[in-house]
Amino acid sequence: MTPARLRTVVFALILLFFLNIVCLGLVDLFTFKVVPGGGMSGNGNPALAFVFLLIPINLAFLAILVTLTQYLFLNGFREGKFSVEWLIIVFCLGILLGWLAKLHADGIFSTLGGKPGNPRSLLIGRSLFNQYTNTVFFNYITFAIGVMAAIVVGYVTAFVRYRS
Repeated sequence: MTPARLRTVVFALILLFFLNIVCLGLVDLFTFKVVPGGGMSGNGNPALAFVFLLIPINLAFLAILVTLTQYLFLNGFREGKFSVEWLIIVFCLGILLGWLAKLHADGIFSTLGGKPGNPRSLLIGRSLFNQYTNTVFFNYITFAIGVMAAIVVGYVTAFVRYRS
């Protein structure tokens, strides 16, 4: 990859990173919060518009991140700089983030009285993905898990290319 191309890739990655952060903030902002003693809204899911915008932006970001990390790790392998410790660190961080994502989801569902299958849940008659649970699936923790997964994919593909 030429230095000019590398600069373009890094610029696109930074731009998409900030667009992801903005879209995640908008999803959070437009996801309804249950107020104790308040009613449930039937006004649709306004955050869904931002989810549809977020998904392709996130996928483009992750694809570019895989490409960039593969390039960087491949060069590192050729220079003898990288070893399996990097993969172990990223994997451990991914497990920690998975645990945090579960805690976050459990917190949201507990404020709603449980998941839709629970008879005491406020979500009875609604799907798992609705105007109250957008942030279970689209949040900064799941974004970081995607980043970790992209780094692992970049590392593994660079390792396979280096070995062959």
